Amino acid sequence: MAAVQSTGIGAVFSREIKRLITDPIYLTVMMGLPLFSFALLIVMFYAGVPRNIPVAVYDSDNSALSRRITRLIDATPSMEVTHKVSDFEQGRSVVLSGACDALIVLPRNLEYDVLKGLAPAVINYYDNLYLLPASLIFRDVNRVVGMVSAGISMHLYAARGVMPRQAIKMVEPVKAITRVLFNPYTNYIYFLVGSLLPTMLQIFILMGAVYCFGDELKRGTAGDWLEHAGGSTWKAVVGKALPSTIVFFVIGLFMNTLLFHFLAAPLKGSAFLIGLALLLFIPAYQAIGLLMVTLTANMRLSLSGAAFFSSTAFCFVGITFPIYGMPLPAQLWAGILPLNYYLKIYIDQSMRGAPPLQSLAYLGALLAFILLFVPCLPRLHKLMLDERYWGRI
Repeated sequence: MAAVQSTGIGAVFSREIKRLITDPIYLTVMMGLPLFSFALLIVMFYAGVPRNIPVAVYDSDNSALSRRITRLIDATPSMEVTHKVSDFEQGRSVVLSGACDALIVLPRNLEYDVLKGLAPAVINYYDNLYLLPASLIFRDVNRVVGMVSAGISMHLYAARGVMPRQAIKMVEPVKAITRVLFNPYTNYIYFLVGSLLPTMLQIFILMGAVYCFGDELKRGTAGDWLEHAGGSTWKAVVGKALPSTIVFFVIGLFMNTLLFHFLAAPLKGSAFLIGLALLLFIPAYQAIGLLMVTLTANMRLSLSGAAFFSSTAFCFVGITFPIYGMPLPAQLWAGILPLNYYLKIYIDQSMRGAPPLQSLAYLGALLAFILLFVPCLPRLHKLMLDERYWGRI
């Protein structure tokens, strides 16, 4: 082995840059796959808001009123009447086949019963397996029926000589005033894409960190790595992690540029705090990657653990199901995911416009993950010197 001319963080940094630009796997994991995943997710969710959800209508009354309700349902942005069925069983089959997400039944004698002063029911059978389309169907069918009911009541009161202003009070004696605080348009980009992009990024950060550190043991070059660091384990770790930290930080800034400028996601709080969270988010996952490598001394096992740890993370960060509603083991698992704390900062600062002080605890949690580097150093030093751990797959 040739003598190393210079040692320290700079020497390890230069050595890592050379490895990075000559290793196609390294380049793919660090740059190619993250950018490809961003493009794929943006193409998938670019529409932002679900439109024209297919629904079926069974109009067993075929009156002017029932046809009006059908037209109003079809006119809503969220729904499109794609099937007008002739009986209930046909409508049931259409929903079960997956061709429609709901069956709306307009009962026989609907218009007659309304004119008689009765209260006929429009029945909405909707598929609640897919929560967002189901909530839109539920909301807009109720809105259409409520609007039609209010119009009929207003007409009846007017026929009795009641003034319009008084009639409005009689139709709705108690009014609910609802103010949607965040994401009023149920936009996928605001709450889902903004969370999925960091989720994809953390997968590649962690897998890249495991490959970055584990490859030295696999190839038997750990001794040369330590020699470039002048025998200092912490300098070896910092110099080796720094190039990928810079690359992933640039990719993360590009990710946020896509979100806030290209996709027009809201930014009501501090862009600086989001950037700082990103800067801590990357070494937090690198520390976890180093921990996996030092515990197993085996890149294959470390990569398997990293894949499990990162690929399941999105299920436990409270975006689709609140953490406080999860069982205690799931809540504890959420607590060991840096993604959880990054997304809290992102949501607080982008959509809520929360005070910066609210994000300090989450920044502290990310910093705590970075400190995992420290207990790894003694074990890593042993692995770097003991050739029995070299060459393992």
